[in-house]
Amino acid sequence: MRFWRKFTHRLKRSFYNNPYGNKYMTDYDYKARVSLYVSLGVNLTYAGFKLISGVIYGAFWFDAFAVYYLLLTLTRFLLLRYMRRNHNKQDLISEFQRYRVCGIMMLILNLALSGVVTHMTIQNEDYAYDGIVIIIMAVYAVYAVTVSIIDLIRYRRYERPVISAAKTIRFTAALVSLLSVEASVLTKYGSNEVFRRLLISSTGLAVCLIVLGMSLRMILRADRAIKKLRSKLADQKERKQ
Repeated sequence: MRFWRKFTHRLKRSFYNNPYGNKYMTDYDYKARVSLYVSLGVNLTYAGFKLISGVIYGAFWFDAFAVYYLLLTLTRFLLLRYMRRNHNKQDLISEFQRYRVCGIMMLILNLALSGVVTHMTIQNEDYAYDGIVIIIMAVYAVYAVTVSIIDLIRYRRYERPVISAAKTIRFTAALVSLLSVEASVLTKYGSNEVFRRLLISSTGLAVCLIVLGMSLRMILRADRAIKKLRSKLADQKERKQ
């Protein structure tokens, strides 16, 4: 136990002594950008895996989920690009505008997700894919959920719209990954067709409703915040005049 404490203390001290490590531990903007970069690479890799698997096994919903992840990744990339360009300044109106755009994109993507869930529920398709595919999907789902929960705890007091948007997108990806794993397991191993359809439709409906609620909340919150900030700026200009 004492050895472990000494080891972690030395590791932490060496991390802080490193300029990049110190910046990562003390600069929340930098930490958020690094987190987005890492998740961007993971999401792109996973989307590519789903796309290739869909082509190999002829599974339509594999490809549909791959496109969904790619669009989520594109949204996060736009956030990353904005944060990189504006890391030295904070324009709340501009950030809330991008926060609203993310909400609108999630709302549109949720319509597509609803279509995929409907397709999986109605169509009685049986795909003969290997068990390793499910293992990879399960590992990604565990990663996505774990990182999403860590983000929610780590940045709960850090109120920046772009960070909030990134957390929401990551949480959405985690929910969809769980739905994807459930559908894969039931499609390959589920023997009761009625139970399979009922469980997939119930989980899919729950995920779609959660994403819908988050999307509408982002849009409405952004609208209220932008109006309030613009009104405040107008009042300040009038006082100066």
